[in-house]
Amino acid sequence: MIKRYLKTHYIIWIAAILTLVIGFTKRRETLDFNVHDTYYVIAKNQLYNGIAMYFGIVGLLYWLYYKVGKKTLRWLDIVYMVLMFLGVLGFIVIPLFNMKRVYYTNTSIVSDKNAVILISIAQLILMINLTIALFKKRSYP
Repeated sequence: MIKRYLKTHYIIWIAAILTLVIGFTKRRETLDFNVHDTYYVIAKNQLYNGIAMYFGIVGLLYWLYYKVGKKTLRWLDIVYMVLMFLGVLGFIVIPLFNMKRVYYTNTSIVSDKNAVILISIAQLILMINLTIALFKKRSYP
């Protein structure tokens, strides 16, 4: 019974809703970083809204594959979700432990780079999984 409701697109849509809720609680916080001589400031709720929209689109892709009858590899689904959630948690949780605000250096650049690397690997796995599912003959009954 629970396996029926444990579809990949449901899990990703739940993550999108949770990310939106986290974004609503971070209205006044900003993410600031510098690239060469340019200083960028982004509201964290905009970042979380973007991540939630991305999760919604990926969930829609998985739902379309499910409706068309194309079955993705379950282990690649799990690897994708774990890497993606760890990468997003790298953006959300690690800055919480960096309480000291230093404006002349970026102290969380290592964690940000690791999160970006995890998210990039997850996107590569997503593309491989969807391509394999598109061309293989196995489908949902």
